[in-house]
Amino acid sequence: SEPATFSYSDAESINFKDLSAMRASLERLPCCASDSRGRGSGDPLNAVFVGELSDIAAALVRRSYRRDTQPGDDFQQVFGRGPDAVLRKIAQAGAPSTWIRLWLAPIRFEGRHVFLGQIGRPVGGRFVARGAADVILHEDVDEARNLLVQDLMYSGGLDKLGFASGVGAVASTQPRVTFGGARFYTDGLRAILFFAIRPLSL
Repeated sequence: SEPATFSYSDAESINFKDLSAMRASLERLPCCASDSRGRGSGDPLNAVFVGELSDIAAALVRRSYRRDTQPGDDFQQVFGRGPDAVLRKIAQAGAPSTWIRLWLAPIRFEGRHVFLGQIGRPVGGRFVARGAADVILHEDVDEARNLLVQDLMYSGGLDKLGFASGVGAVASTQPRVTFGGARFYTDGLRAILFFAIRPLSL
């Protein structure tokens, strides 16, 4: 896996050593992406990855995720830029069934990088044609998030797991129209995933 091309200077990044303080900072991050003009509401940002990119990549590769950027990924903008990394878990017949978009955040925890992420899957799942231009986010974004958590439990790379508010601005029992006309449901929580340096047993 290639390293993220974006970086922050020490002056631009806050290094937290206290979990409570970091949690409060994570809850203040944007709930959703925006479009390329900084307008509208894109897909929800429903995960946070904490760890070095090499450890995160190793865990994801063990669960069959691969770097796979599609044209529509750059429409999702966070911190004024498109994703720093995009991965997809390829389903049967080569169709992408789940995506992970990651942005390096101006936050560190005990010196480790923090990535804000979108976990989603398309309407149609593994039956969507690869490279299709009209991919729409499946409305049950919490299911995609939870399936990733389960996947990473089997990866050997997940050290700790927590949840924090962060998508609360869109949490509702009623669907909300978002970027591209997609609708989604959410409990308003982000999964906070801490990655291990060495593989762990289940």
